[in-house]
Order: sequence, then C-alpha cells, then structure tokens
Amino acid sequence: KLDEEVQRLCDHFEIVPKSAKRLDEEIAKRADTKPSDLARLWDLLEDVGSPTCLLDLKIDEMVAGEFTGMVLNDREVEALALNFSLSDEAKEKLNQVVSRRATKKGQDLVRLEGLLAQVDKPSDVATSMAEKLLNGKLESLPDLSEAEDVIKKFNLTQGAKRLLVEIVLARANDSSRILGQLEVYFEDHARNRASEVLRELSGRLLAGGDVPEEPLWRGGKSRSRSR
Repeated sequence: KLDEEVQRLCDHFEIVPKSAKRLDEEIAKRADTKPSDLARLWDLLEDVGSPTCLLDLKIDEMVAGEFTGMVLNDREVEALALNFSLSDEAKEKLNQVVSRRATKKGQDLVRLEGLLAQVDKPSDVATSMAEKLLNGKLESLPDLSEAEDVIKKFNLTQGAKRLLVEIVLARANDSSRILGQLEVYFEDHARNRASEVLRELSGRLLAGGDVPEEPLWRGGKSRSRSR
C-alpha cells in the first residue's frame, strides 16, 4: 500500500503503478523533506503532457541525491518571525530549515524560540543557527534548558546569564559538555561567585577551550577538565 499523500498525487496525475511504487520507496527514505518534495512534484507535474515520464526523471534525481524540494512557508515560522521581529532573510532561512528537517521541526523551533528570547540580535542568531543546520555544521540546536538549570542553580546575574547563552551559541556542538564542566567547577570552586568566575572563564570558553580543573586564581597553568 502506498503512502496516502503519494497515492493522492499519483491518482491525480494518473501515474503508472511501477513509477508510483518507485516514488513511494524514495519518499519513504526522505522523511525530513517529504512535504517539500511532494509540494515541488505537484508543481512540476501540473500541465505536463506526460506526468509519468517527468516523474521518473525526478525520481532518478532523488536516487542521485540531486532533487531539491520546494521551500515551504511555515505558519509556525511566521509566528516566530512576528514575535521576534525577524528579518526577511532570517525567516527565509528558517523556512528552509523546516522544509529540509520536517521530522525535527518541533524540536528545532522550540529550542530556537528559547535561544531568541535570550539574545539581543534575534535575526542574526536565527540566521546563523539556520545556516549551520543547513550546511551540516550543526546536527541540532543547543538545548537552552540545560543552561537555564545552571543559571538557576547558581543564581547567575543577568549579565552572566547573557554571557552563558553566548557561550552556548558559540559552542553549540558541545554545549552540553561545557555546561556539565561548568556545573562541576562552580560546585567545587565558585558556588557563591559563579557569575564573576564565568566572566573570567568566558574568553577561554568562547575561544574553544575547556573549563580548567583547578581555579585560575591559584596561579600557574590550569589543566583542562575532560568529561
């Protein structure tokens, strides 16, 4: 039995069973782009003399990894853009993300909303995070709830809170590890002055370094903490 949406398209354009089955098999492999893929196929096959022939060509493109679906205008992206006054560029990038990561859309938008609520330039952050997702530099957006746990636990000041978010954004691929290191470090060495210590460590962390094992104020070269 064919996927319901694939069946609807094939019935509408009177696609032969063999091609319909091929399409169903390929779409099943492309869950992240299924809505945008099918939207583009509906657009391409309209008013074509031989829809099956064109569809076969497009399926071949899917197999070869050369087919690109349509960028869809998503209502949740539109709401996010309105809420944070995002630029047209940022909104377009987010629509691309949603169109290419349909199965991860919920997580992406929830995490992005949390990030945008904490930054001064939401359009810049939205564009940067979207580009990293699209070009494969990020597998997923950082989960700010982990940072919020650290913020609450050590009662960080507003300035330190913003700085921690900046570190999370800069270290998006390993933010969970860095936050874990910071939590241990604050517990061991700076429970009552975590905001001040975070400022001291920020340059090191933003540059890609790890949290030291020993306090910087004890002098000497601090070893990095591995976790």
